[in-house]
Amino acid sequence: MNKGLISLAIVSVATILLVFGNGAAHAGNVECGDEIYVDTKLDADIDCLAHPGMDGVMISAPGITLNLNGFSIIGESVPGASGVFNVGWDDVTIKNGAITGFQDGVRADGVTDLVIKDVMFSDQAFSSIVVVNSADVRIKRVVISQPPGDGVNVAEAIRLANVDGAKVKNATVDGGYFGVLSLGDPNLGAPVTATEIVVRNSVFTNTTHGIFLVHTMESKIAGNQVHESHGIGIGLVNGSIGNIIKLNTVTGNDDVDLFHDEGSSPNKWINNTCGTSGGADIDCP
Repeated sequence: MNKGLISLAIVSVATILLVFGNGAAHAGNVECGDEIYVDTKLDADIDCLAHPGMDGVMISAPGITLNLNGFSIIGESVPGASGVFNVGWDDVTIKNGAITGFQDGVRADGVTDLVIKDVMFSDQAFSSIVVVNSADVRIKRVVISQPPGDGVNVAEAIRLANVDGAKVKNATVDGGYFGVLSLGDPNLGAPVTATEIVVRNSVFTNTTHGIFLVHTMESKIAGNQVHESHGIGIGLVNGSIGNIIKLNTVTGNDDVDLFHDEGSSPNKWINNTCGTSGGADIDCP
């Protein structure tokens, strides 16, 4: 092979490694709207304020980590864009920084093995974290600040729609319409049930509703604190059965601390601390 062909081959291999990744971290001179294909560690904030409606970062390959490295992704709190957008890419981790503004802080659809950890969220127009039609999701040590849950503002903290297997642990949520909403859909042609949702050791204040399960089964809500919501502290509705709700402290919520509707029984309500309740299965001492 002559020298020209050797040089061309080397350049081609280098290009493939840059685009598709070789397991090495890719230092991020990342700009608003960029797609990432390899592990990426930011070295500066990503500022999308001049690009309203544009996603901050788009995940474009499986098995990668986006390490915010203490930096922020910043956008406008208007509909139309996400701080991090992931459709269809599995085994993705987003960690160690902040996401401010946007329609959704992180939006994921049709993924498995998604990890979001050690991220601060604030002032999203719709949801800080929204995960749809997915499985095996882990959300831990997130801090979420939304406008007060006054019953009018629709911004949510965490929405899990048609998710099979999610763990929310050690989250701190202040404000928003829902702290955590797990939503199955019984009205589809083939009804979808949310299952195996775990919310544990988390704190929710100043929401409209703290933790809300809709058509959600075989899940566990344990060791949480839910205070001063403007509606229901922990609620189960629309056929949410086979769940365990235990060792939660749920007090000072405006409508009722613990609630289930007629179609959401039986569930196990064990050793919760509450002041008010609605539902035959619940006893607040």
